[in-house]
Amino acid sequence: MSAPERFYGLPGAEQLRDDPAGVWESDIEPLLDEDNLGPWEIYEHTVQPALNFLPAADDIINYMDEHACDNGVGGDECPFEGATVDPKLLVAAEALRQAMSDACTWHWADKHVATHVLAIVDGEPHLDGEPLYRTKESS
Repeated sequence: MSAPERFYGLPGAEQLRDDPAGVWESDIEPLLDEDNLGPWEIYEHTVQPALNFLPAADDIINYMDEHACDNGVGGDECPFEGATVDPKLLVAAEALRQAMSDACTWHWADKHVATHVLAIVDGEPHLDGEPLYRTKESS
């Protein structure tokens, strides 16, 4: 599953959205009342690749080596010595990391890169002074 390029959310939000409209629809509009008419800040964040949260290829190989040795395969001497520098094993472990990353359904925000202002203008939401939703032109 590919990650979105950016995440958006209210300051301090635990769940972020794929676009500013999602913030409006899920986090602001349902709570609108006469005491809460904005404006609101919406933070824009970059997205971290899931690979950032997975162990490195050589760590995967080391884990497998230690697991095998701890479970009686090699005793004090492990039969996989040098495995972390074997190009075939490193390529395989890196392919596993990539496959795990591709299968990940969670994504994590990284850096805060922009702050947008959402306000209600003439009853409609506007982001940074522009209508949040485009209206169809009348024919």
